[in-house]
Amino acid sequence: MKNLVLEGFAFNLNYAKLLVGDVSQDQMCDQPGGLKNHPAWAIGHLTVSCDFTGSMLGLQPINPQEWGELLGMDSQPVADTSKYPDKQTLVDAFEKTHQAVAKAYEQAPDSLLAKPTPHEGFRKMFPTIGQALFFMMGSHESIHLGQLASWRQVKGLPRAFGG
Repeated sequence: MKNLVLEGFAFNLNYAKLLVGDVSQDQMCDQPGGLKNHPAWAIGHLTVSCDFTGSMLGLQPINPQEWGELLGMDSQPVADTSKYPDKQTLVDAFEKTHQAVAKAYEQAPDSLLAKPTPHEGFRKMFPTIGQALFFMMGSHESIHLGQLASWRQVKGLPRAFGG
């Protein structure tokens, strides 16, 4: 089962990089057609989310603490590019954090995954760390990557893959 989660998680990283690969720095905070979640916010949010996910695996945060307010769960994306790290910084941070989480998950003993989720609000939906990780590494990332795919459509950009 771990291999399936890791394969999906690796797919998400590669897909994210495809989704923003041809997006210029100037486009990173565009909010076309009323879409709020622009690429800078989405990639940054997934990066901060990886830090959160890593915390359940015993990892220390990799990214600057101030990113939590800017890109965390209750943050609101804004069209001002000066508010966000540049594209390359975000993509590099996402990749680094993603890889750290993948390694920690791969090495995590089943006993850790069976423990109660340490974050009380999350525990209601995902009682165990394993359930919370399955959501964060799969569904949560896919939700935001789907938003990026829709953003690309509204911007008139080609599909990231699949013709």
